[in-house]
Amino acid sequence: MIKLTYLTKKRMILSRWLASGLAQLVLWFVSYKQGSATLAMAENIINKVN
Repeated sequence: MIKLTYLTKKRMILSRWLASGLAQLVLWFVSYKQGSATLAMAENIINKVN
């Protein structure tokens, strides 16, 4: 019984860690996509000026 609760606790911690890691990955991906889009826009503006 103690072993079961220990494993369950461990599994909960692991799933929480995975979920937060996944959320961070998604946030990083979104910000990366937005950043590259902003960079492309900036390049277009610079090219128009030149």
